[in-house]
Amino acid sequence: MPFGLTNAVATFQRLMDLVLSDVSLRVCSNLDDLILHSTTLDQHLENLEMILQKLRGANLKLKPRKCFFLQTSVKFLGHLVSSRCLETDGEKTRLIEEWNVPTSLKQLRGFLVTTADL
Repeated sequence: MPFGLTNAVATFQRLMDLVLSDVSLRVCSNLDDLILHSTTLDQHLENLEMILQKLRGANLKLKPRKCFFLQTSVKFLGHLVSSRCLETDGEKTRLIEEWNVPTSLKQLRGFLVTTADL
C-alpha cells in the first residue's frame, strides 16, 4: 500500500472486491484476509487455483508465512468459522465470563469502560 494514500484501508478493500467480483465462490474477503470455503477437496483445489490466478492477474502477491491451506476451522474477525458452525472466539469472551459481577455503580462503570475496549 503506498504511503500517504488517503483512505488506504477502504481503497485496498475496494481493490479486493473488484478483483474477486466475478468469482461466484464462497469467498470472504476482509482487507488482507481471504477465506475460501468448499465442500470437497477437489472443489477446494479448483477454487483455490482460480483465486490465485485472479490475484496474480491483479499483480497481487501473498506472503507465504501468512497463508494457511486446508484448514478445518479458522479464527476470523473474533469468530471461529468451521464446517460445523460459526461461533464466537472463546478468547474474546473469556475475560467477560471471568469478570466479577459489579456490585456498585463505580464497578459497573469500570466494567463498561474496560469492555468497550475489547
